[in-house]
Amino acid sequence: MSCLNYLLEQPGATLTMNPHGMSSSSVQYKCNRGSSCNLAFTKLIGPGHRHPKHRWLYCSNVAHSNDGAFDTINATYEGLHRDAYPTGGFTLGTMQTTIALHPNYKEPGAGFGQVFGVGHSPNSFGRLLHEDGSFKAMGPLPDNMDGRPPPAQGVDVENLEGIENYLVPGMVSWKYSLLHDDGPSGKCGPDRKLSNESRLSVKLMPDLGKIIAPTSKAIPVPAPPYDDADWLFCSCTEDVKVQNRGNVKYFTVNLEYQASGKGGWNKNIYEQGGSHKLP
Repeated sequence: MSCLNYLLEQPGATLTMNPHGMSSSSVQYKCNRGSSCNLAFTKLIGPGHRHPKHRWLYCSNVAHSNDGAFDTINATYEGLHRDAYPTGGFTLGTMQTTIALHPNYKEPGAGFGQVFGVGHSPNSFGRLLHEDGSFKAMGPLPDNMDGRPPPAQGVDVENLEGIENYLVPGMVSWKYSLLHDDGPSGKCGPDRKLSNESRLSVKLMPDLGKIIAPTSKAIPVPAPPYDDADWLFCSCTEDVKVQNRGNVKYFTVNLEYQASGKGGWNKNIYEQGGSHKLP
């Protein structure tokens, strides 16, 4: 192999299939010293051109080097064989809210503890009110003197003093992410017909801010920890990757939904939408 006035593909080409993202391939070529740039251009080895075998892959990077005797071309290809598998999940933490909203403040509703918010100020639990009747603080247990009631009895009653807030489950946030191109699902690479209307973000964007019921075959939607809770479509972002001189585009769409509290989102404020049936 003393002189190569043509590109000679080297052994060891790779193909890496990624179920959640872009797949990739690397191919190495050798040619006569000083001719790699001209031959690469002639043989259409450059950013945006198709893989020599896997036509749904497109060249994303070309590195030219020299091993002393020959020029070496390392070409990297990327592409999406078909829509990637989605990723996602949910988050749920706690948040503080006033003790006056506790289910045991006015009437038993939590199935535990005593009702500690009723009666005069202070009541037998040490609950104090402002002049307008709103909650002020949990003070010390009364002592049955100077018109104060006798102290309440029960487990941990004395530990209510100083409490203003308590922790409740926060909003459930469910996130969904999918990488796809802009053709109909089920077809591969260059055989897919490009259509802007098939973009997931374009389809769902009109539902932002609406009450939506999301479902997914791949990413389970959790049941919120509240009675009659529903979901609000609150975020939609899209990242675009371009290949083949802009003729092929890949879209990573990120969706987020937030669960309501008890009773659902206020229907006087938020429009009732339909459902999102996601892959």
